Amino acid sequence: MAYRNSAGGGQRSAKSKYYAVRVGRKVGIFATWKECQAQVSGFSGAIYKSFGSSGEAANFVAGGGDAGSHVTAAAAAAAAAATASTAYGGMGIVQRTLSSAYNNSGAARKPKRLLASSVKSVNTAAIAATAATCKSDRRHNRVHERARLRAAKPSALRSIPSSTNASPSLSQTEGGKTVVPVAAVVVEQVHQAMREKMEEGKEKEEEKGEESNDAFWELYFDGGSRGNPGVAGAGATVYRNNSEVWAGRYYCGANHTNNFAEYKGLEIGLEAAARLGARHLVVNGDSKLVIEQMRGTWQVRSPNLVDLHDRARAAAARLVSVEYKHVYRKFNKRADQLANEAMDARRGWNDE
Repeated sequence: MAYRNSAGGGQRSAKSKYYAVRVGRKVGIFATWKECQAQVSGFSGAIYKSFGSSGEAANFVAGGGDAGSHVTAAAAAAAAAATASTAYGGMGIVQRTLSSAYNNSGAARKPKRLLASSVKSVNTAAIAATAATCKSDRRHNRVHERARLRAAKPSALRSIPSSTNASPSLSQTEGGKTVVPVAAVVVEQVHQAMREKMEEGKEKEEEKGEESNDAFWELYFDGGSRGNPGVAGAGATVYRNNSEVWAGRYYCGANHTNNFAEYKGLEIGLEAAARLGARHLVVNGDSKLVIEQMRGTWQVRSPNLVDLHDRARAAAARLVSVEYKHVYRKFNKRADQLANEAMDARRGWNDE
């Protein structure tokens, strides 16, 4: 588009238009509709108009012109405050509305101070409103959580029937009823559960004993050492009603005595018998030393056998009764065979 100067200055051809934007992305006078449209299109509350002369356009931007488009600063601030009180997201609208107040005020600089103060007051109001809402929500959540916990927990004191085995020292009297603190109730419940568990275990043991009371259980054990000390192995076999139900081999190592191996054979045999359900057991062995020491008639003098002796007695304690018998080697051939198999193979294993 061609421009020309006139005596009045700033005048264009008679057909030319000036696009004045009072409220928009950028306030000012634009030569083309495209430039004006870029400032007002999609901008909420935009105020703009076209004029035939630059003077009229400048007067419109400064606040003159159409009275219907005039917006006072007070009205703009009130509208901004109402918008911003709902959420922080309204701050953009506040600034645009206050911008309108600035452009309509007719003053060039004072409205800037009005804008800053209005934004500050609106911002403070919005923050206060939001903080009050958050505080109310937190208070509601705390009340709700306390109510939930009270509903989930038992009362501080619970009525206890007179037949309850609660400790008298923990009981109290309230309203003619015997009450016990919750801690005592919990302790009593734990003790009751333990008693029930013990009774259940006793019943199982009794059932197991009834099945094995009529059975005749025997154990034969033996041990050997090639070199004494040297390669050592142990063997044991368990019989129920004269039928072998378990056979075990144990490799002691390459530098142990015959007595060490004998005790290991006895230990693994006692453990197997208890595991199989024997209650009354007859133990047979060809080691006079081990048999007499287990009977308690001989003392355990060797430091190397003290621990083995204690372990064998602990295994025997799992049975109701144990009878120890000394037998000749010719009656202990099966256990001797198992001990030699352990020494030959240099390992231990069981047959069940």
